[in-house]
Amino acid sequence: MFSTYDEALDWLFKQTRGGAPRSKVRMQALVESLDLNFPKTNLYVVGTNGKGSVARMLANGLTHEGYKTGCFSSPHVSDFRERITIQGAMISQESVLAFLNQIANLPIDPHPAFFELTFALALSAFAEAQLECAVIEAGVGAKHDASNVLKNIVATVITNVSLDHQNSLGPTVTDIAADKAEAIRPNTPVFTAARGEALAVILAKAAELSSPVTVIEPCPDHLEENRQLVKACLEYLKLSPESIDVALVHPKLPGRLEHFTYQGRTIIIDGGHNPAAIAALCQSVKDPFIAVFSAKHSKDARANLNLLSQNASAIYLTSVLGERPNIEGYPYFDNPREALALALGDSSQQTIVVSGSFYLAGDLRHHVLELISAASSVAA
Repeated sequence: MFSTYDEALDWLFKQTRGGAPRSKVRMQALVESLDLNFPKTNLYVVGTNGKGSVARMLANGLTHEGYKTGCFSSPHVSDFRERITIQGAMISQESVLAFLNQIANLPIDPHPAFFELTFALALSAFAEAQLECAVIEAGVGAKHDASNVLKNIVATVITNVSLDHQNSLGPTVTDIAADKAEAIRPNTPVFTAARGEALAVILAKAAELSSPVTVIEPCPDHLEENRQLVKACLEYLKLSPESIDVALVHPKLPGRLEHFTYQGRTIIIDGGHNPAAIAALCQSVKDPFIAVFSAKHSKDARANLNLLSQNASAIYLTSVLGERPNIEGYPYFDNPREALALALGDSSQQTIVVSGSFYLAGDLRHHVLELISAASSVAA
């Protein structure tokens, strides 16, 4: 038995697939073992970028309309409980501890891993709260994702499709789109901002399942594109104009284009980790900036840095989860906080952008908040 929340969370993060491939079978076994139920009405959100923002906007609109609503999303940046919210509030540490104590030693075969256990925690919390509806964001792709055991789906939202997680989803955009299209259910509407060959794959799958598709018009502003996607879905659900307006206020999520001011410098922390996300980040910042960057070995660091270098006057590489990016040609600092300190010491006073990984975003976000707090204490 775990005696504290931190002890339970430490155990949860150590639960892996042990090298086994991703599979819905693991989640289905967990659902059956725990006799978990799904909310009666669910929106299923998949795609490459923007899933978290779209999921939160949808949930905000439903909550304002008066529905008791839950939201499951990932990853978290500062607090694990960011992944599971009810009526916009994170679930309690006590509920996390109670659930993990309940299931830690159950003989479930195959043994569930972190993401499956977290999704099960969400379903358990949603059932206990007697929710009317939930917004569920997929983890990686859809076909083999644990979230794809979801039932009672009234709409599928596919934000966009670009290159990411190629080691899991396939090497091409067409492969990735085919994986994500497995989220579509028969005779269930689909709302998407996908383009080109990815859209063709989605349209073909939807036609096969007799599911109507609404395609959002192209928009150079990715945030506005997300808003239009949310608006189309909520209009289909017949929410009031007021609730839709509330939903369209873009949520301020940790580690997503998040702005801080420290010693007169602007620091932007963004977890973007694929070329499409980095391009959107550069479009948002525009003016020259100093970048603090890292990436896990599974990510295309060269493609991301090529995009950053078009706007960045300097780039400092650092580590993430003990991994050094597989790339040379830039100053490297093993400690992310040292890299940030050097960026802050630059005399140009340019904006500092931290990007490339949600893990890096979480680490440096915590550090930046500490710096701001310390500076405020001194000033007081």
